[in-house]
Amino acid sequence: MTAVNNGTPIVNGVYSAVNVQKVYSQMKMGEFSSDEMNSATWLMVKSTLSFVEGQKDSPDIILPTGAKIGNGQQHTEAEMPDLISLLIQYGGGNLLTNGQSGNFFHQPSPKFANKFTNNQGNAVAVLPAGKTLILDGSGKVLKLVDITSTTKQIMIDTANLNDRLSAVLENPEKESRSNFNQYIIQPNRTLTYKITIKKDFNQNGGVISVVANNNLVIDSIKADNSASTISPIASSSVNNSQNVTFPVLSQDEVLIVHAHVTPTSLSDLTPSGATLVVSGGDTNGNFVKSSSPAVILTGINFAMVDTQANKFVTGGEYILGRKVAGGDELYSNNAQWVKVANLNQLDLNSLTKLEGGKQYAIGDIQTTPIPLETSRFNFKSKKALQINSSLIQLVGLAPGPDYFLYQITPPKGYSLNKNLIHFTVFSRAKITKNGSLIAENSLGISKNPDYSLNTSIPDFSAGVQEYNILATSGESVKPMSSFIRIILPISILVALMLAMMIIIVRIL
Repeated sequence: MTAVNNGTPIVNGVYSAVNVQKVYSQMKMGEFSSDEMNSATWLMVKSTLSFVEGQKDSPDIILPTGAKIGNGQQHTEAEMPDLISLLIQYGGGNLLTNGQSGNFFHQPSPKFANKFTNNQGNAVAVLPAGKTLILDGSGKVLKLVDITSTTKQIMIDTANLNDRLSAVLENPEKESRSNFNQYIIQPNRTLTYKITIKKDFNQNGGVISVVANNNLVIDSIKADNSASTISPIASSSVNNSQNVTFPVLSQDEVLIVHAHVTPTSLSDLTPSGATLVVSGGDTNGNFVKSSSPAVILTGINFAMVDTQANKFVTGGEYILGRKVAGGDELYSNNAQWVKVANLNQLDLNSLTKLEGGKQYAIGDIQTTPIPLETSRFNFKSKKALQINSSLIQLVGLAPGPDYFLYQITPPKGYSLNKNLIHFTVFSRAKITKNGSLIAENSLGISKNPDYSLNTSIPDFSAGVQEYNILATSGESVKPMSSFIRIILPISILVALMLAMMIIIVRIL
């Protein structure tokens, strides 16, 4: 079994499986004994449903929809999923499981004693054939599955447990897909989502909420059923989240949602990204929720540095480019990529000039100043502004190894560097040993750092916000391995502490 939450592995999750084939068959065929229909479990379910008309005078369990469970009450295979769902909703889980604790999933050998999922969200169990309920650690029923001799894998997505209501991202670019079902996109680019409401989701018609979270903003929602109405959710003014009221459906209802991700401060980027969440009540009053794949932003940071003098420099200007089939493309001043034949013959007025102190969101013609990190304990406005004027932040780049910067104006007091400065943009998610989701991307992992200066940058944060140097000489600081990046600073600190202890001992 693999357990995920919208693509993200669930670590240390506890799950069990209970075979309910016997009770399932009894419910379908309507075959219950008198003892079974007078058991404490049976009578408890009837007591919970005492508000249903006729419940008191009938030996059967009468559900709010009018459906009956009892001897002689037969049902089709198509009716069974809703029947099971309703029974569970009104406390009939024990009636289905007949008090069985079931088989707990455990980690593969040799860690079979660990009855929880591993860092990939995986666990295993040997299960008998037949209808089987998958339960979480709290006993909540997540899914009804049919185990056969060919069943090798069970997939549980806790964000999308019911396919009667779904939200999917339409036609995402394959190359933009990161791991954990995430997609790396540009800010302000139109995204198209398809929401499907199955015709049997709510046989009385109803309302679903369409909610955009984090920095995702809904631009429009269009329903294919003219009788459906769309209205804003009063509490949502930023993301333009909406309520959709739909009538009794004779066919599946499809909603097309157009949305975009707004540029955001790099410090506000979340590893989980932004999603479109739809939710509502089905015919039986069950709350159903579904989430789209997450979209995330990534990019890269640069710092203009004199590597020989070990200091920040200012005044340099660059243009952004990328290698494509048949030549080069440069980023224009109207936020588009344009093809060029010769880098030595450019119309600089038509291109975006990257300058220090600014954050550039790809796809947006507006730039924003790099925010001051006023929360630092040693914050000094003048010094922070001075360092920020040496920094360039790019957010919203698609992943790829073929980007470059081309210097068009050297930093003050330095000569022009005509070498292309190549860089790679990447993003992937990672689950830590304690089960936390973290992002590993080119914003937070510098491949070309200057450690002596990096830590003096106001918004520098190891593994979260790091900077690649733009050396005045055109040469790169030699990249270090992740091991050295972590061990070197610690070793220096330990050496200094030992030296101080030796001095103190000698003095004493």
